[in-house]
Amino acid sequence: MLQEKREAQQAAAARASSFGAPAPKRAKFVTVAGKTVSTEINKDAFPVSGLVWNQDWDPTQETARLVVPLTDFALDQKQTLVLRMTVPDSSDKWGISLCPRDHADFKNVLYHFNPRSKERGGILVQNSRRDGQWEHAVTDRLNEFPAMFGLTFDTAIQIDTWGFHVTLAGDYQLSFKHRRPIEEWQQDGQLVLEVPRTDDYGNPQSLKLHQIWWGKKKYHPNQPTAEELEADHSGIGGGEYETEFRNLHISNIAHSDDPAEEALIRQELEDLFAKYDVEAVKVISGRGYGFINFKSAEGAAQALQETNGTRVHGQDIKVTKARSRG
Repeated sequence: MLQEKREAQQAAAARASSFGAPAPKRAKFVTVAGKTVSTEINKDAFPVSGLVWNQDWDPTQETARLVVPLTDFALDQKQTLVLRMTVPDSSDKWGISLCPRDHADFKNVLYHFNPRSKERGGILVQNSRRDGQWEHAVTDRLNEFPAMFGLTFDTAIQIDTWGFHVTLAGDYQLSFKHRRPIEEWQQDGQLVLEVPRTDDYGNPQSLKLHQIWWGKKKYHPNQPTAEELEADHSGIGGGEYETEFRNLHISNIAHSDDPAEEALIRQELEDLFAKYDVEAVKVISGRGYGFINFKSAEGAAQALQETNGTRVHGQDIKVTKARSRG
């Protein structure tokens, strides 16, 4: 009962800060690792009218999880969530969950995003929960992604018919396929954001939330479409980390809609990866990413280790392991 009352108060505070009432205290700047940065989401890209939370929230200082209703959910209305947060370097883990409106006390979770800095050398866990039971976890190496500890940054999640798509500090990173038909829960018109204080075993999760934005935005230009994710056998997201892999995902490729320039970019990539025994190169330069398939796991592993950050056609490419569908 007390927890329900606390969650209702949190929702009321979020509504008040969004509709012009005096906003609760939030520091405008924070210093992390010697750098002073703003705690505000970019107002030009995300109008303040979309803020659904506008105060500092620190789970180590709270007695209940943070719960924020995300109303008017629909792919043609509101489908983009942005969280401005600070994660201390001392944090072991943090997590957020997107739940259906009828989540049965958070026993049902549509999407769970959970970076863990100390476990198994650093991993990122994605999952879903059904009737109180966690389903098959999708696990990736944390070092394949931008830093998620020891800094202030934005985490954005966009939803489409295929799944959930994650952007970190403005760059698209990965996707997670829906495990329940979107038709089953989209009709409710509301999602619920949950930020837990601890994991299921009572271990603290450390981060500080500053602002949360919810609204309609165009999908990130580097984000694959639902059709591309289904068509490409590497299927970004929804798979488990494997010690042996033969497909790499290349991002931050120079954008171009010119077929001739795309051919030049593909040739540069083929030349770069040729010594690693490449089987196929696929470039989608108009969206800034591509895939490299190798004949052997050894070649893929060596290419992953040696080519990340190489300059190709004026851009420093990012090379990560493609994630197989699960």
